[in-house]
Amino acid sequence: MQRQQREQEELVERNEELEALLGEAQNASKEECQRHEGELEGLHRKIKTLEAELKKICAQDQVLKDGGVVSRETETYLHQLRDSSQERVALLEARLTEEKDWRRQLEVDLGSAQAALKNNKETLQRDERELRKLRLEIQGLQTECQQGKTLIKSLTQVKGEKGILEEKVAQLERAQSRLQSDREHQTESSRTQEDLRESRTQVEELGAKVERLTSVLSCLEEEHCTLRDEMVQERRRAADLQAQLSERVREKLTAEGEKERLGIELLRLREQLQLSTQTRQETAGPTRPRQDTPESDYSFLLTERTKDECLNQLASLKCELSRLHATLEEERQLANQHQLALQAQINEAQARTKSQDSVLGQKAEESKQLKQDLQRAQSLFTSAERELRYEREKNLDLKRHNALLDQEKIKVCAELKQAQAKLSQAEKSGSGQAAEMERLQHRLRELELELARSGQSRNTNASLQEELQAERVRVISADKKVPQFSLNTEPS
Repeated sequence: MQRQQREQEELVERNEELEALLGEAQNASKEECQRHEGELEGLHRKIKTLEAELKKICAQDQVLKDGGVVSRETETYLHQLRDSSQERVALLEARLTEEKDWRRQLEVDLGSAQAALKNNKETLQRDERELRKLRLEIQGLQTECQQGKTLIKSLTQVKGEKGILEEKVAQLERAQSRLQSDREHQTESSRTQEDLRESRTQVEELGAKVERLTSVLSCLEEEHCTLRDEMVQERRRAADLQAQLSERVREKLTAEGEKERLGIELLRLREQLQLSTQTRQETAGPTRPRQDTPESDYSFLLTERTKDECLNQLASLKCELSRLHATLEEERQLANQHQLALQAQINEAQARTKSQDSVLGQKAEESKQLKQDLQRAQSLFTSAERELRYEREKNLDLKRHNALLDQEKIKVCAELKQAQAKLSQAEKSGSGQAAEMERLQHRLRELELELARSGQSRNTNASLQEELQAERVRVISADKKVPQFSLNTEPS
């Protein structure tokens, strides 16, 4: 159809070109006719003027013949002029005959040109009639082409509708496959419902386990708190015992300092005792006689008393030292025993706290795991419920969609039948248009041949114009010679 449209457009363009060429040929032929007529009138006028001049020359010759007696020179001169004028007259007569022959030939050529022009006019009129017929045929073809275009558009629409209908059929097939898959999903959703029920029971069991574990965890936390309190109390006791031990150590250190001080005093007393014994031995020597004086007795008594006091102090100091040693040993043993007992209690409390911490950590991890399992189960349960609700809604939508698709399928089948009928009609009209286009092409070829013939006639007209131009040149040359001839004849 596109090729036919292009050919039709080419035909229209060729017809327009032919009309333009015919108009140009008509205008050119009219101009040539007018120019030929003007040239003929000019030639007639020139011939008349030449005849009038010839008459004048003949009259002058007669006047010269009728004149009186002249001299011989004038006679000879006149004879010469007469001879020359006769020669010129003969030449002019010859030229006149030639001009007449040319005129006759021009008249013949003009008649032939007029006949050719008449023939051209007749051919042009015939061509115009044929052009009118062709225009009418072209208009009819244009209307048919428009109808063909409308048919092509309707055909394309039908093809598009056919494609749409095929797409709809494919959509229906896809919807059917989707429905089958949805049925499979329904069976899977029933299975998921059973799985949901099982998961619900599992969730309930996990909830009971979580409750039990939370109660156990609370009990363990309470025990942990009590153990923590006991640990704090034990630490306080240990701190008190440590303070007591530090006090005992300080007392021990003070006792050791007192012991050293007493040892120093004992040494000092021993030294004093030794000094006193030495002095007494020195005083009571064998060589020296004893004198019983009151001063010596008094000094002796003092020394004895100081000696007894020193001995008593030594004895008391020894007793105090032994007592302090005994108390220190007892305190040291008690402190060691108490420290060992405290260390054992602390170790036991630490072991208990570690075991309680490990148990609590295990219970906390188990509770976290159970909480995570519970949350996972709850999320699965909610997602399964959503999927079930979505599947139900999807099934309802699919049922509605199936009903609509069935209705649409019926409509599509009816439209498809109509489109097939339109397509067959369009194909028939396309074949008719193709035959009409072939006929028009044949007619266009004939018109081109006639146009070539008119071109040949135009060439003949051009040759006639050239001949007329040559005749015009000859007439112009004759016009130039006439005044020379008149000048030459005037003195004669």
